[in-house]
Amino acid sequence: MKKTLKFFLCLMVFGLCLSSSLQAQNYPDATSTSDTGITLSVDEPLSEKYEIDYSTLGWNTQTAQQAANYLGEKSDLITVEVDAPNSRLILTLDLDAPKAKHWNIHKWNGHLANVR
Repeated sequence: MKKTLKFFLCLMVFGLCLSSSLQAQNYPDATSTSDTGITLSVDEPLSEKYEIDYSTLGWNTQTAQQAANYLGEKSDLITVEVDAPNSRLILTLDLDAPKAKHWNIHKWNGHLANVR
């Protein structure tokens, strides 16, 4: 009985650890509008990944996927994935690309303004 209880408790602890690691990542926020394109927050350090809340744009998952595909085709320096359960686009910047290796957040914002 004790072995079974210990085994069950170990499984529960493992399950809790696993489930917490599978929850959505929290990345710095970026914004997107039809006028300015994607804009990274200048209040935080440059990051490889950013989140864009597409629910504020009134998009459904299909529209978000179309936008992700379009944006990914417009620039070889970014990748955009849809996180449908959280209504987010996950923007990944290729910080190691030779062209962008030494860019700061302002240079990235200039590039992203042209990707629309």
